[in-house]
Amino acid sequence: MVHQSGRRQYTLKGDEIVETHINKIVNGIVEHLICEFSPVSVFLSGSLAKGEMSAYSANGKVKYWSDFEIGVVTKNWFKRLKCKKVQQYLSNQYGIDLTLLFFLPRRFENGVATNWAFKHSRLSIEQYELLTAAIFVYGYDFTKDVSNFDVKDISIWEGLRLVFNRVAEIIGAFLVADSDNMNSIVKACNKLLIACGDILLLMNGTYLPLYSKRMECFEKLKTKWINGGAGLLNDEVQTILNSYRVKLYFTESVLVIKNDLITQSINILKKILKFVSSSEMNFDCASAQEFCSKYIRSNKLSSFTRTYGWLENMILLIRNKGKEKGFKLRNYFSNVPVYHIVYMEALEWVLCEFNENWTKSGQRCFEDIELKLKAKNVFEKWRNAVI
Repeated sequence: MVHQSGRRQYTLKGDEIVETHINKIVNGIVEHLICEFSPVSVFLSGSLAKGEMSAYSANGKVKYWSDFEIGVVTKNWFKRLKCKKVQQYLSNQYGIDLTLLFFLPRRFENGVATNWAFKHSRLSIEQYELLTAAIFVYGYDFTKDVSNFDVKDISIWEGLRLVFNRVAEIIGAFLVADSDNMNSIVKACNKLLIACGDILLLMNGTYLPLYSKRMECFEKLKTKWINGGAGLLNDEVQTILNSYRVKLYFTESVLVIKNDLITQSINILKKILKFVSSSEMNFDCASAQEFCSKYIRSNKLSSFTRTYGWLENMILLIRNKGKEKGFKLRNYFSNVPVYHIVYMEALEWVLCEFNENWTKSGQRCFEDIELKLKAKNVFEKWRNAVI
């Protein structure tokens, strides 16, 4: 049986239909994972663990904007090989987006950012949120062994990586959107705006694991974002605050896109990148192209790399079974990790090509075949290098 500590609430609104539906799905998934992996532990993570799932019921059906993040902890590394298959099966079984996390016990015991990272590696956002918000529903509760840590130990790179991944997700959303259905773009823009808020909180040393608490903190500090170096306008601060509210109190009405949502998201992103580059990376930039060029050459880049750049590239090449996956082979032998190059390609596509086409053509740009082909190429590179 699943070791549940009583009925918990998965959303802030607490709608009975939604809560019952989520609880049924969680119990079914956890039971399946116990049978499939014989794990040491099973835990809930992300919005599911925080009680901040984005979901609502309409006409007796429950619709989700959040994915279900559930992790298994096992000592058998080779069981990782069936993770994707199990994740796909359960996603189809329950009609949800499931993110299945696979952890070795040392992720918790040694406080490391990846399964095979060196002991006492840098604190990551994922690690911080796991250690502060994960809920163990089966087996041993590893959070009992967690030592104290300071949110200020999280590197600014963690915030940048979050922003860059959200930028790439906009490209993925563009690929599945069309002029009649832009739900994916609404969701991707909302996640990008939250990431912009999160990186400001990280720079201020006030990042918190709960979205609701981050929203409160961001609102308390809103004059800082307007009058400080970030240079945000009052309506831009309100746009970021609204993105947190949308996440927490999701309803079908939020899927109606405002014409200026994409434009606002891109303008806010530009200001955030300009602020981060001057405050944290010691360079100024006047355009997206200049940011991308100076970022790759920045002397700060080595501190954003987990090990040696060339070693990370060799691991990536092996993972891709020796295929270049859209990169020039010489890039793999550089000391600049390939994923940094990929992030910059994605950033430049969104800030330049997509932004230009959206400004000129509006929703018609989603029917542009040539633009979609370029987007697919950049997105595939990101997926192969980062995911």
